[in-house]
Amino acid sequence: MPEEVPFAVVWLGESYDSDGDGEGDMPLRLAAFVNSPPFFGPDGKLLRPQVKAYDLVYGYCTPSPNSGTCPVPITITLYDPCSAPLAEEVQLGTRQVRGVEAKVYGEGALWIETRDFTVAIQPVGATRDEVTEKAVRIAEELVGANEKASHISRETAFEAKEEPTSASPDADADADACAEAELELE
Repeated sequence: MPEEVPFAVVWLGESYDSDGDGEGDMPLRLAAFVNSPPFFGPDGKLLRPQVKAYDLVYGYCTPSPNSGTCPVPITITLYDPCSAPLAEEVQLGTRQVRGVEAKVYGEGALWIETRDFTVAIQPVGATRDEVTEKAVRIAEELVGANEKASHISRETAFEAKEEPTSASPDADADADACAEAELELE
């Protein structure tokens, strides 16, 4: 699986049992590492920093005859905790998921920041509440997919991402870890 990814990756396995019948009805359709370069404006100002992400797509959809497109049932995007973009959409609330506070945004998707990774979980649903409930269930099922996430099982609580402050004894260690991760990715 994603051993080449330089940060912790969690997933639902080769398929996801979305209806609880014990059979994986949503196969993993895409697993891809994305390393987008920074984007600068004409004046040289940084408009978007480099983004390192790992995308997972589960399930099939049936395109509508009119548009020819359809939303995939589950999209999970994992980010390196040192380079995760800020969730730009308005936060609609929070939910406790595996010991950390998850932000609800957009149409009910979840944004979860942990010590090991940041993840955006976007399932399809008829209502915002349905999307959020599905996203919470998905987050509860995530397990480690590579060596950096091998300690994460369904029973494992996520470790909250600590916001470093100048007074924090971990601030220098966190900054050093992110600097080392940057060097690994170059």
